[in-house]
Amino acid sequence: MDKIKILAIAPYEGMKGIMSDIASKKERIELTTFVGDLEDGLRIVYKHKRNNFDIIISRGGTAELISKSTDIPVIEVSISVYDVLRAIKLAENYAQRFAIVGFPSITKCAHLLCDLLQYKIKIITISSKEEARECLVALLNDGYGLVLSDMVTTTVAKHLGMNSILINSGYESIESTLEQAMKLCQFYSRKNFQNKILKVALQESSHDLFIFEDNNLLYSSLLELEENQYLFTFARQLLSKITEGKDFIQDKKWNKQLLSFKGKCIQIDGRFLSFVYLTIHALSAEAEGKGIRLVNDDMNYLLSGYNSIHSLNYIRSNIEQYAVCHFPVLVIGEVGTGKDRAVSLLYEASSMKNNPFYQIDCGILTATEWNYLFTDSDSPLRKSNCFFYFKNIGALTEQIMTDFIIFLESVDLSNQNFVAFSFILNNKTDETHPNCLFFSNKLSCLILRLKPLKEMRPDIPGLASIYINELNTILGKHITRFEPKALTLLQEFNWTYNLDQFKRVLKELAVITSDSTITFNNTSKILNQEVSNISVKEKRRYAVNLNQNLREINYDIACLVLEEEGMNQSSAAKRLGISRSTLWRLLKLQDNKEK
Repeated sequence: MDKIKILAIAPYEGMKGIMSDIASKKERIELTTFVGDLEDGLRIVYKHKRNNFDIIISRGGTAELISKSTDIPVIEVSISVYDVLRAIKLAENYAQRFAIVGFPSITKCAHLLCDLLQYKIKIITISSKEEARECLVALLNDGYGLVLSDMVTTTVAKHLGMNSILINSGYESIESTLEQAMKLCQFYSRKNFQNKILKVALQESSHDLFIFEDNNLLYSSLLELEENQYLFTFARQLLSKITEGKDFIQDKKWNKQLLSFKGKCIQIDGRFLSFVYLTIHALSAEAEGKGIRLVNDDMNYLLSGYNSIHSLNYIRSNIEQYAVCHFPVLVIGEVGTGKDRAVSLLYEASSMKNNPFYQIDCGILTATEWNYLFTDSDSPLRKSNCFFYFKNIGALTEQIMTDFIIFLESVDLSNQNFVAFSFILNNKTDETHPNCLFFSNKLSCLILRLKPLKEMRPDIPGLASIYINELNTILGKHITRFEPKALTLLQEFNWTYNLDQFKRVLKELAVITSDSTITFNNTSKILNQEVSNISVKEKRRYAVNLNQNLREINYDIACLVLEEEGMNQSSAAKRLGISRSTLWRLLKLQDNKEK
């Protein structure tokens, strides 16, 4: 008997792993699993329409959306009372009030559980993403700081700056759903066979295809409709030529590619359909610096990694006010305090939030690439109505700074764009660094100062719960609590590298925790290792071995100063009282000796 081909779209990585584990134990199932939610999940379905799946499995609003948009049967992964209970136990570490918000599949279980256990928890049922947003705004205004929710509401909460704990589906719920899928497939085998014939025909084509009736798109073989909107718009502009009854061929250059369109009108059952075939050929393009990133090409970048919203709540009002002003903004803070996330929140709160977002990493770009930015007519800095983020301005050399000043004098970059900068604080005097002073004073930047984690010790238990929830989602675990002494250790630890270090430690704790509790012993062990590692680095940073010859001692001192200056050779040479070429020769001679 043929295997049942199932397309599973999980809202988070942990569910994907559980699905794959269960399916591997069932001989009749051939499972293909992706991670996606709502429109992302629908795009995955569109992309894999040709793969002849018998059934689709998803959860919550994503399952409902997919079921309305495909003829393939869709089964929803249910939420059990145990799933809701696990989330509630995790939320009990949180100091503020919390509520349960979600689609009916979640809130029905929540009502049953709260009635049974006499929990006094606010429960709200929503039916759409828009309704979720309205509900969360009201909760925020009412003083709620956390929601237990499905993936749709969790995503909305992140955009609103509200903390959330995702209610994960347990092993038993997922296994039950796969059993239902196997049974349901028996009723659709004949229809699936007919669909497979059509899908194979499309799969054999070397073209992408759009099918329109009048001006309405009936079918597209392209994935990610929003990111390919330009292609759909251009194809629609060509429909008038097709309705005239004439086939056409047209080429167009776009995004360093050659687009070849071919269209024809075909009559099927008395209905006139417009078929537009698209072939894409790569064109040789001008090389662009690796440090120049169009963030809009990957919107998940704004929410990538661990959620830093909780740690930035103390400055969120400043971010929202600065976003309205359109003055340049300088974000300063120690390593790992969330500077990139603060800038992304500025972008989301600004009027440019739907416009291009360029990140320019000053620590990566070469002099040639800076010259391209400053002088080339195709430079993104020549654009208007964009959001520009210059990351790590402390890495700029004196020459680049000079060119930057000349460029800014000739082009008022912040007049028609939103401009943000970030600067890494290494010690208390870093705000007097020439680069920092120039951007804060010469450009009259608004300043966002980010606190180190050691100044936010009361927030650490709540922040730990948020991060552990995300790790549960990634790792497929169900960690619900910390031993009290473990939380005390986390609060008392001196987080040298702030949130980056904090998140890495929690990740290690989550990986080695085999049950529902993070223990004092594991926490103590990992934090002791952190102290040891930092001690080694500090010793290397400040101890110079005097039992060496003068050249070796000078080399060690030069390396230490260079590290303190963020690897900026111009600043290091100035501090040492030597020329940049002398510093380069000193480092080069010793490097050659070591080789």
